[in-house]
Amino acid sequence: MPIWYDILLITIFAWTGIFLAVASLRAIHRLVRHYAGRVMGWIFVGVAIALGGLGIYLGRFDRLNSWDLLLQPKSILADMVSRFADPLENIRFFGFTLLFTAFLFVCYWMFASPAKDEGEDPHPPS
Repeated sequence: MPIWYDILLITIFAWTGIFLAVASLRAIHRLVRHYAGRVMGWIFVGVAIALGGLGIYLGRFDRLNSWDLLLQPKSILADMVSRFADPLENIRFFGFTLLFTAFLFVCYWMFASPAKDEGEDPHPPS
């Protein structure tokens, strides 16, 4: 197979995953905004996207999976506390996490810009 085929296939899968993540977050954002207000809705989005950026780092570099948080929460929490205690020793951790958090936020912002909120029905679909 030519390399362009692999690149195209991986790119399509990556963009599909990003779109599904953004669409899912948008649905929950609308619900939180409806029940808790506009500010809480955006706080929820910020926290969810930051946790997504952190999860990408943990999966990519620490080779952790979602279930590892359930199986070994104490060791993961201790690892996170040690990283936050000495940020200068963990530049890659903070840089990568912030970079992907910013990337995910830009993807979400493009899809769910505040201008679209003006004409939306304030009641979420049932």
